[in-house]
Amino acid sequence: HHILLPDDEVEVVDLTLGPNAHGLTVEDFELDGRLRIAAVSRGGRSRIPEPEDRLERGDVVTAAAARGIRRRLGALLAGAED
Repeated sequence: HHILLPDDEVEVVDLTLGPNAHGLTVEDFELDGRLRIAAVSRGGRSRIPEPEDRLERGDVVTAAAARGIRRRLGALLAGAED
């Protein structure tokens, strides 16, 4: 999913995590003022995460993000080093 909000500054995106994101906490992954995780999907189940929850390779995070954030996250996403 990918939704661009009317002002074109914030998008809601699903991001699949790659191996470099494995073991990071939600808090580590979030970029202050640039990305906030709303949900984590793993093994067919989705939940609202706590800041200290650990992320795993293959998790799909649904996040509100500043437009263009994918470039900044590059190495943490699936496909970057798969």
